[in-house]
Amino acid sequence: MKKRGPIISSCGLGLLLISFLIAQSTLLETNSAMSGQILVPDVFEGMFEYTTEETQIFAGESNTFSFSTTKEGVPLLWGLQITNFQDGDSVSIETTNIFGDNFGKHEQDEPIAFEMFMIPKNDIYNFVVRNNAERPLSVIMMFSEDPHNSQAMTNPNSPFMKTVIPLAVSGIMVIVGIVSLGIGIILSLVDWKRDSKPKYI
Repeated sequence: MKKRGPIISSCGLGLLLISFLIAQSTLLETNSAMSGQILVPDVFEGMFEYTTEETQIFAGESNTFSFSTTKEGVPLLWGLQITNFQDGDSVSIETTNIFGDNFGKHEQDEPIAFEMFMIPKNDIYNFVVRNNAERPLSVIMMFSEDPHNSQAMTNPNSPFMKTVIPLAVSGIMVIVGIVSLGIGIILSLVDWKRDSKPKYI
């Protein structure tokens, strides 16, 4: 009987096991360093110029977060994390400047979201966050002017490199492992079916 199917399946299982160990090790280290709670500003340390304090917004109410820019014609990256997120929670974020110009409204029903827009001129930009849930939500906002010049992705010792990259590698290994496992099982069934057919002389 051919062994190609079991060999490929074994490789797939091995990749899944390795990916699980990598993810577990990374998350345990991250949780230990962050007191059991993974906060985006900590993982992406060095990428954001300004991070707000964790702020509680009651149901149906709003809170305004402001960020002052120093450049123009460069992107402004902003993000919002709902630290006590549960299914069904949502917020809306409306972006304006001190002159009342509107730069869009975003609905967020996920724990973390990022958006980017080009800064037309030096200004103070206001982000009005409204709690659309039926309970108080705790949020953190992050801002980065011209994020392409961030050191987070070039510093090998940054939390980003130590956390996000290993998890991305683990995710790729999971996909390859599942595909390999599936191919191995199919080949095993095909070989078994061929070997089980009666042979006539």
